[in-house]
Amino acid sequence: MSVYDQVWVDEGAEVDSLWTDPTVGTESLVAGYESVTVPAGTYDDCLKMVITPLPELRDSVEARYQRDESDEQLYLQEKEAASWQTVRWFANGVGLVKEQIGPSGDARIVRELLAVDVKGTGQVDSLQQNR
Repeated sequence: MSVYDQVWVDEGAEVDSLWTDPTVGTESLVAGYESVTVPAGTYDDCLKMVITPLPELRDSVEARYQRDESDEQLYLQEKEAASWQTVRWFANGVGLVKEQIGPSGDARIVRELLAVDVKGTGQVDSLQQNR
């Protein structure tokens, strides 16, 4: 069994800080804090993260198509997806409360927290306890 490690949020990061994750081909920006209303309630001071694909990801999609490793339909789908961004809002003590995925300014996929039965512990890295 393997554990997929990806940093979703660095609670110590300052607004406008930026980091890249070459293993998944993304760049993450701490965009600030916002209030977010979802079916589970309104959460103030949610940390907003904006994740965008690195140019190398788009380049690799293009290269695969040029080498005839993908047909045109797959190429067009991958090319579009490689330009999408993900915006996530994290509430302190709860975790991810909202996620929007799609081209910049056009959220095609929206996920929202529906309910909270027990508030989380707010631990920085819960994976460490399971290893």
